[in-house]
Amino acid sequence: MGLLTLTGILSNVAFVTFTSAMPLWLVHSHEVSYDSTLIGWTLSAFSLAAALGGVAGGIISSRLGTKRLIVISSLLALLPLNAIFFLIPGSVSYFVMVILAGALINAGMPLLIVSAQDLSPKNAATASGMLMGFSAGVAGLIYVGIGQLQMTMGLVPAMSIGYLALIAAGVSAVIAFKSRQSATLNLTPSEILNCVCSPCIDQNIEAYPYRTYAP
Repeated sequence: MGLLTLTGILSNVAFVTFTSAMPLWLVHSHEVSYDSTLIGWTLSAFSLAAALGGVAGGIISSRLGTKRLIVISSLLALLPLNAIFFLIPGSVSYFVMVILAGALINAGMPLLIVSAQDLSPKNAATASGMLMGFSAGVAGLIYVGIGQLQMTMGLVPAMSIGYLALIAAGVSAVIAFKSRQSATLNLTPSEILNCVCSPCIDQNIEAYPYRTYAP
């Protein structure tokens, strides 16, 4: 579960970088006032798109696969995040990129949470907390370092570095799911039978009755 948590942390670094630094970029690079409604609309559009992206990610993953969706969405999010720097704030294309960025960044987060719960069915609440609370908190601490870079390198270079965490998130996700698959393949027949018959599985099915379990 450690690699899944790392993936969540890295994804949240990009999320926090946008929500924290984008208002500063609008103010300092485009002379937008601190109380401008553009800042509020930008963050609202991004946050709402992130919520809808999580829902859409869960639907698409049934066809695309969990690992593929997490990796592809993380890498694709880099395109709108960096395209925003070249667009006019408040334009239609600007908000399209903001919405795409929010949806893509958060598309894989619900899948990470479910995967962590599957790895620790007896501690599903703890697994959820690691991906939802802990990863966001650590990402906030990492952003302190990115904030220091903003003062020395400038806003755009520092924000770009924060966004690059999505590449590391994709790599981490690939390793995490590959390790999980290898561990499953290495189980002996008796271990598989014990897993199927264990109270652990019964507890997981009871907690998540609508989840499909492959035989």
